[in-house]
Amino acid sequence: MKMRWIWFWLVVLSLNIGGLRGSTALLLHPVHISVVNLDVLDNKTLVFSVKLFKDDFARILNKKNHTTIQFDKHTKLKEVQNYVNAYIFENFKIEGASSKENYYLTKMKISDVAVWFYFKIVTQDSKNKDYKSLKVTNSLMTDLYQDQVNLFIMNYKGEDLAHRFDNSDISYIFSFE
Repeated sequence: MKMRWIWFWLVVLSLNIGGLRGSTALLLHPVHISVVNLDVLDNKTLVFSVKLFKDDFARILNKKNHTTIQFDKHTKLKEVQNYVNAYIFENFKIEGASSKENYYLTKMKISDVAVWFYFKIVTQDSKNKDYKSLKVTNSLMTDLYQDQVNLFIMNYKGEDLAHRFDNSDISYIFSFE
């Protein structure tokens, strides 16, 4: 877990936000960022969490679905689950885990500025396999912000791997050989 925070801060510190000077976006957030943590638990089960700024995520869901979603202490998972699932599944994909994955949204946590969603993936593939590679596509929030950065941190067999996604780089293949 300590290594994840080190990766997180290294990537955050590497962000180039110089182009945002004078922008009104700078007054809202100095950066537009999401964080996804993925743990490969075994050959059939993966869990991941997605952390987003709650006002940005509500903005994109409302824009796409013509709704008035807000994430606050009164928001219930059942009220937003279909919208969250549709957006996350459209913009965050893990290929290579299996040809058929089942994603389960298991939990939502809301703070003052962020919202976390917790997912579990149970593959339908019955064979025991070690992953040789996983292709991750992460375009979360890039349809709203040109300067969006998506940090991805994965734990596979005790090793932490990370990648920084943005509008020009939405897919990456992690190899485990």
